[in-house]
Amino acid sequence: MKRHFFTGLIMVLVAVGCGPSGPGRFVNRDKDGGAGGGPIGNDPKVPQLVAILNKNAAQVPGIESVVSVDVKKGNEAVTLEGLLACHKPRDFRLKAKIAGTPMVDMGSNGEEFWYWVGKADPPYVFHCAYQDFDQGAVRMPFPFQPDMVVAALGIGTYSDQKQYQVRENRQQGTVELIEAVTVQGQQMTKATVFDTRNKSPDRPTVIGHVLRDAKNQEVCTVTIKEVQRDKATGATLPYLVHMACKGQNLQNPQGPPEVVEMTLRINNARVVQHNPEDVQRLFTRTDLMKYESYDLARQRTDRPIERVRGSGQP
Repeated sequence: MKRHFFTGLIMVLVAVGCGPSGPGRFVNRDKDGGAGGGPIGNDPKVPQLVAILNKNAAQVPGIESVVSVDVKKGNEAVTLEGLLACHKPRDFRLKAKIAGTPMVDMGSNGEEFWYWVGKADPPYVFHCAYQDFDQGAVRMPFPFQPDMVVAALGIGTYSDQKQYQVRENRQQGTVELIEAVTVQGQQMTKATVFDTRNKSPDRPTVIGHVLRDAKNQEVCTVTIKEVQRDKATGATLPYLVHMACKGQNLQNPQGPPEVVEMTLRINNARVVQHNPEDVQRLFTRTDLMKYESYDLARQRTDRPIERVRGSGQP
């Protein structure tokens, strides 16, 4: 079970974006202009940074795109091609193939997340309710912070009521907007990182996110290398993202952590407004009912469900 669990988790981590190692460049895939970044200035304050994030997020209720994912762990490497859909606040779906064969189907809605891996034996649909997950009923070798899915795609909405910290690094030309989060019962921090040296409206201002543990050690890091503009809205969306994430070594739990590297290309991303029918179709696991399901919190198989509600559904 460990092998297919790890493989499925790799695909979860594709979407759980974390922090950057440096500023990316803007790639305008239309010939009529680019989306805006622009200068932040010295000594930025929380309201300014929150406003930058929410301005872009307000233009993006959801995303659909073709994706290519290169995954590397040690000497093992694999490339997956698939379709990605995301809808605020927690709706997410990724269906991916290897050489034309369906291999990964993972998703999330307001109530649960799940994943299926074609080469698993047996090919269960693993699932977990967020209520169980938040209470620490499931332990994963890698951290899973579902709200970072939409944050990594640039569509997360930030509350101006939270207690943020601002950390500026003038030598690196970055500033972080930091908030406290709980991941699997552990206290961590999540930071959104901005490029303060950016003076051009054609370059990204937000260059990534970082998740740190209680010892302030980076658990996952991501570099947003290229972004793209949605022609209809002008919103800035990620295009090329590299991620490295550390987690428990499943083969040797007492040994050094494993590192998984991924390169994600989000091709031809477009902003969409999913209607209730789309939400129910895309962001549930009802189309996986032919497979037996496994509850990660209760560690047992269960009968396939007839319906799993997507966010906003009664």
